[in-house]
Amino acid sequence: MASGLFQFVTALGRNMIVANTSGSFAILVLMILGGFVLSRDNVKKWWLWGYWTSPMMYAQNALAVNEFLGKSWSRVSSRTKM
Repeated sequence: MASGLFQFVTALGRNMIVANTSGSFAILVLMILGGFVLSRDNVKKWWLWGYWTSPMMYAQNALAVNEFLGKSWSRVSSRTKM
């Protein structure tokens, strides 16, 4: 995904100013729609397609599911740290 994004920015912007601007905008959109900045509930209905097309959303959801449904969270620890 990163390689494709970089190639797209390269093809879109032939000089440094256009490439920096479009690359920064693309990263901003990926971060906003990836679930890090805005949750799915806060994304507007007409902008929801961007949430589902963002690869960062799938990565964050996979990490959360693997972490919170793992065996370490299914038991209660009898030890308490002081």
